[in-house]
Amino acid sequence: MIQEIKGFECCFCKKGIKETKTDPIDINIVFNEDMIKKTGSFQSFYAHFDCFHAKLHKDIKGYFVNDD
Repeated sequence: MIQEIKGFECCFCKKGIKETKTDPIDINIVFNEDMIKKTGSFQSFYAHFDCFHAKLHKDIKGYFVNDD
């Protein structure tokens, strides 16, 4: 039986995430098991935009796209 998940929880601060234009962001981790055959497994995490942006290296933050 699959459990229904209500709402989102930030993987950085562990607080609930209210859905907005920018929140939550979806962080997909793809393991490089076999890129050619596409058999790699993956996992998704959710975060607040601000929490994710705060964790980025200062030299990378400028590349982050935000419509605001």
